Amino acid sequence: SISIELAELEPNSEYTFKLFVTNKFGTTLSEPIVVSTEDYGSVFGSISVEKINPATVSLSASYEVDYSGDEITTRKGFIISVSDNFDDGTEIVLESNLDSANIVGEVSGLTHNNTYYCKAFIENEYGTVFSDAITFSTIDATIEISEPTVSKLSWCCATVTSNVSESSEYVNEWGFQLSKDK
Repeated sequence: SISIELAELEPNSEYTFKLFVTNKFGTTLSEPIVVSTEDYGSVFGSISVEKINPATVSLSASYEVDYSGDEITTRKGFIISVSDNFDDGTEIVLESNLDSANIVGEVSGLTHNNTYYCKAFIENEYGTVFSDAITFSTIDATIEISEPTVSKLSWCCATVTSNVSESSEYVNEWGFQLSKDK
């Protein structure tokens, strides 16, 4: 019986093997055996975008490893960019907990009323696999103020009134500035 355990084969590769036996009368080769190693990658489910706010968003994605054996993931998460090809230098990398069965996280520091591109990633010692990219847009938190109206104007007093747009849920402070200059 001939047996050998091969290690350090490249993932997702095809190999051809021949066994041989040599004695004093010569060498005999077996027929070639072609085998393919498994892909090291993962298959992604869809990316879910929730709790979109002007500067934050919650992301989650499911995935399944595309190989048998032990889990070899060393890093997983999301890459968020304002560029659809993720090459403008503004990428945000959000790493997810390795203990979780899914990729989850909340991104902060985003710009309101902006479109972002997002893709999930799984990394292991053999490389990095990316999901398809999706887009999402943060909420527009621009506050519009109607032109102020002045009423009850007298020698000492005035009432100033204005309306604020519906985005007022993101207002931190209200007030008036008063000046003698324009």
